[in-house]
This record gives sequence, C-alpha cells and structure tokens, in this order.
Amino acid sequence: QSPEGIFLPSEILRELLYLNRTLLALLAQQKVLPFDDNVCLREPCPNYMLCVSALRFDSSAPFLASDTLLFRPIMPVGGLRCRCPTGFAGEFCETEVDLCYTGPCGEHGICLSHEGGYTCQCNEEYTGSHCEISLRSARCSAGLCRNGAVCVNLLLGGFHCECPPGEYEAPYCMVTTRAFDGESFITFRGLRQRFHFKLSLSFATREQNGLLMYNGRFNGRHDFIVLEVKDEQVQLTFSA
Repeated sequence: QSPEGIFLPSEILRELLYLNRTLLALLAQQKVLPFDDNVCLREPCPNYMLCVSALRFDSSAPFLASDTLLFRPIMPVGGLRCRCPTGFAGEFCETEVDLCYTGPCGEHGICLSHEGGYTCQCNEEYTGSHCEISLRSARCSAGLCRNGAVCVNLLLGGFHCECPPGEYEAPYCMVTTRAFDGESFITFRGLRQRFHFKLSLSFATREQNGLLMYNGRFNGRHDFIVLEVKDEQVQLTFSA
C-alpha cells in the first residue's frame, strides 16, 4: 500500500524491489537474488496483450483432520494472466486510446500523449503532475522543491525554492545533467511500451567505451535493449 492509501499491483511491487535491491542487500546483509520472470518469457498473450505473473491457489490439497482440528493447506501455484495494456481497448486490444482527450493538463500545460499514458508539459510559472500548482499563488507543500531545497512562502503569495550548493536549475532546484564515474549509474522503472516509444538523450564523454542505457528483464537474461559507446562509436543492440 502506498502512502496515499492506494494498493499497488504485484508487478509494481516487483519493480520497486528490483530497483532498490542494492539498498535492501545493505540493510539485510544478505544477497538479494533477481526475480525469475520466465512465466511471461515467451510472450504467451495474443494481440500484444500484457502478460502479468499471477499467483493462484490449488484447491486439490487434502484435508488434515484430527479429533480437535480440521486443517486444509493452501498450495500456491504460479501462473499468468493477460490484459490490455493501459491506453488500449477493444476485444483484441487493437484500439489505442488518446489519453489526452479529456484535457488533463488544463489551461496551463500541453498534454503530450504517449503509449500507455501522457505527460503534462507545464507553462513556465506552473508545475505539478497536471500543471495545477502556480508559482505565484500556491503555498509550500511536500515535493515542490527538489534535491533537499528549502521551500519558502512569499508574503504576497507564491513560494520560492532555496537551492543547496551545486548545479541546480531554478525555480524548483531540478537536476538536468548527471556525471558518472566508472562505478555509478541511475536506475529507472522499466520501459513497458509494446508498439512505439521515443527516447532522446545528450551526453559528453572522454571514454572510448561505456554503457549509456540498458533495459531488460528482472533476471538479467533474454529480452534486452542496450545503447553504448563502443570504440568511440554509438551502438544500439537489441534482442530479436
């Protein structure tokens, strides 16, 4: 259950555990093994439906009885279920829905539709997931100022973010550029688009070889996509 009281599906929990497995290993002083996701490995769902690992219970287990106790064990069985991905509808998930049709970004932002959802590109003086927070009239609330910045309410309305020392960009102390040494990286939630997606990045390096992006399965095998610098050339590799 999330802090907002929303119950999270199992696939989201698996991804959160995967992204935080290094921290979990440090806290538990135990090695955190990758998930086995072979149930959906061969894409068993038709029409590009989304395959999700599911846990079912076998009812064939016998009763265990005594003079004072009647007990029946629950035997979990791993399986799968198929469903239309978010943003698709129809009997065969063949219709892509434009999730911007309701105007979720209001009058202070532009809605950019993408497979499975949308993103609000806010005007300069607005922020929030739906561009609902005004820099000139809103008051401080959790999460408005990023990266340890201090939020200060202004006397005439609005707020201001006081950024810590470093290369942060106003007005919300965002970080748009990261630097890495040979042992560091950033993890994000996996790419789930099944038909099309757009990805852009810019980088500068003095290394002849280096990994720029990797997306794969939880167990580190099978399907993958890799963007890397190899012998001073950008190379894209993906499974087929």
